[in-house]
Amino acid sequence: LHRLLGDAERAAAAYRDASRLGRDPMPGMALLELVRDQTAAAASIRRALREARTATERPALLSAAVDIFQACGDAVAARSAAEELATMAFASTSRVLRAMAAHATGTVLIVEGEPAAALQHFRSAAQSWRTLQMPYEAARTTVAIGLACAALSDRAAADLEFGNAREAFLTLGAEPDVDRVNTLAGGPPSADHLSDRERDVLTYLAAGKTNKVIAEGRGISPHTVRR
Repeated sequence: LHRLLGDAERAAAAYRDASRLGRDPMPGMALLELVRDQTAAAASIRRALREARTATERPALLSAAVDIFQACGDAVAARSAAEELATMAFASTSRVLRAMAAHATGTVLIVEGEPAAALQHFRSAAQSWRTLQMPYEAARTTVAIGLACAALSDRAAADLEFGNAREAFLTLGAEPDVDRVNTLAGGPPSADHLSDRERDVLTYLAAGKTNKVIAEGRGISPHTVRR
């Protein structure tokens, strides 16, 4: 909670306490580290995934891994984590797990330059989060929907989604997420709290580029995307 509220010092202290009490503070610690050192965050989540074996441990780690690898520009690792999460969700009746998998799959499709396909997964996840009354997760997915709309050059829809997410984050007091949404909604694309993919989308949109060009700018061929 401290991490989501933007209090990195208290979050780090809580994670240290958890470690002293014998609990591996993952994936939270890696997500906290992501703000300062993407390489370290990726190394931490990889280590945690190697150690975690049980079905109860892996979903949260895999979900965080998709976000971390996406931020680091490792599309292959992000796809691998999303696919494992999707496999687990397919074999489960958990609506939470299925929503996590849908969001993760959508995130990977955005990285791979397929925002139209990503939207289908994001909208499924968003509906599940609302049904489950999980507002923070719903707001995160709303941001992702906005980013996909922006990649499809629908700036009006993107701004609407970003505005909805901003209101939710403000209500929850999630200041880092508010800052990120403010930048996506019109700030400079070089802001530190955006991932490389998000900066690329905003930069190309500002230049009037299409989604095909955005994908090619990331060195990804839409024809090689794996389903």
